[in-house]
This record gives sequence, C-alpha cells and structure tokens, in this order.
Amino acid sequence: MTEAALLDGVVVFTPDTLTMTVYLDGMTYPSINHTGRAGGARHDQGFSVEHRSLRRSVASFAREAVVKGWRVIEHPCEATLTRYLPDARVFDIHNAGNAEFNGLTDGGAWTDDGCGERARKERYVDRGGRDRIEIILRRLPAPEGARVIAPRKKVEPKKKAPAARPVTQRARSADEVRSGDVLTFEERDALLRERGIR
Repeated sequence: MTEAALLDGVVVFTPDTLTMTVYLDGMTYPSINHTGRAGGARHDQGFSVEHRSLRRSVASFAREAVVKGWRVIEHPCEATLTRYLPDARVFDIHNAGNAEFNGLTDGGAWTDDGCGERARKERYVDRGGRDRIEIILRRLPAPEGARVIAPRKKVEPKKKAPAARPVTQRARSADEVRSGDVLTFEERDALLRERGIR
C-alpha cells in the first residue's frame, strides 16, 4: 500500500446506535505501538500509510452517516471496537483504536474522542471470515445539566526558547554602579569587597 486508499466497509445507524464495519483485507493493522506512528507530528502527518488509510476510511463512513441523518454525539457514550481476525494470530488489542477513534472525530460521528468514556476493545477469531474491525457507538441518555464535550483545539507544540547567551561583559566597578541598578552576582560581590563588607 503506497498511498492512503479508502477501505471497503459499511455503516448503518438507528437514532441511538451507529455500527460501522471496515474490512482490512490483507492490510497490516496500524497498531500505535509500532507501525501506527512514524514521528511525532500532529493530526494526519507522521503516521504510517496504513494508519492514514484506516483513519480516512472511518472518517468517510462517519461523514456518510452524518449526511444521512446521524446526530453528532456531544455527551459521553459507549464505544466498542472489535477486531475480527480470520485466524488465531497474535494481536494486542490494547494498541488498537487510535486511528478509528480519531477517524470518528474527523468524520463528525462525535465531537471528540473524549466522548468515548465507556470504551471497550475486543478481539475475536472468525475462522474463514474477513479481517475486519467493527465499531459500535451507543448514545447514552445525557443527565440533566450534563456537559457538552466540545471539540478539542489542536495545540501545536511550543517552540523551545533560544538558549540564554552567556554573560561576557565584565563586572562593573563600585564607581559605575548606581543606586537601584540590578547587579549580577559578580558585581554584588565586587561592590561588597570594595566597601569592606566582605
């Protein structure tokens, strides 16, 4: 896979539940542990081709649901991510979900992946079945006065301040120092010595 192509899949929803299936069909799963992230860039840059492909596919299906009438989730909800494997290969489910949950945010299924407070990840072997991921979002009744989870603003990392330049000027003598001047340690010590205090 050389570019982030959209994957095959399907999305269906009722007023309170969105179910999305994305077929991986031979693609290496972009675990955040190794192949998912290549660098430290924000948003979509710096991620592997597989990660971008999965994220963009999930976003595309989420947008499709929103266009067809899915109401964006703004409160905590239940989120279940299930990886169905066609064989009993090893798969660390704890490293799953990054591309999928960010894709749901990009596509507008929820305002932010912080809505998935009740998130569950599962792994099943479906011998002979297609390698796929199923995502289910269940809207929960929002308690009265519940906070709306607003989209987080993407914050660029702060640039490091330039290193302080070493002081290269000579210390001022007591005659050069005026009342109220801010002194360096060297100037203070020289002034105290000249006045016989040290």
